[in-house]
Amino acid sequence: MSVDNPRQQQIINGQQEEMDILLSKMEKNMSKILENKTREMFQEMNQIKDSVNFISNQYGDLKNDLTWSKLPELNYLYPSCCCSLDSIIIDFIEEHELKQFISILNTNERVLDLVLSNTTQINVNNVANPISLVDDHHPPLSISLKSDVVGNIKDRHVEKYNFYKANYDAIFKDLENTPWVDLFACCDNENDMLDIFF
Repeated sequence: MSVDNPRQQQIINGQQEEMDILLSKMEKNMSKILENKTREMFQEMNQIKDSVNFISNQYGDLKNDLTWSKLPELNYLYPSCCCSLDSIIIDFIEEHELKQFISILNTNERVLDLVLSNTTQINVNNVANPISLVDDHHPPLSISLKSDVVGNIKDRHVEKYNFYKANYDAIFKDLENTPWVDLFACCDNENDMLDIFF
């Protein structure tokens, strides 16, 4: 933008520089947020995988710059990357011996969805007649998994506490207002105290 008044032009240039700096900071922050969220997602996937002792399948939507290459004799793809965020994804895939099975491109010629598995007995195809509206970025998929599992699979229920949802203010207040000296006065040892505490 050009202005006749040099002072106004100087103000506009200063504002534009401030905007450029702000946008640069926002971009860096968004990159960090995206990288942290990706790490969290893969940590959760690791926890899920650790609790399962049979075929592992992971499905997800991932906006990244990974490129996927397919060898004719294989039914899965190999990733290659160009940034540290992508290398985190590749490390996860390799660490868990997973393979990516989606070669279906979206309208932007990219693969955004992932179907990762540690077995090659999986097929991913386009859906000819989808039952809902089609998102151009995420084409509808049909996923088939062949399984040779015979017999009953034991359910491994893992109970975890969600400490993030705890009301720590109330907990601290209760701990502070509890007459611990009086409660522990009748205890003979630390185990008795622990029983009272819990």
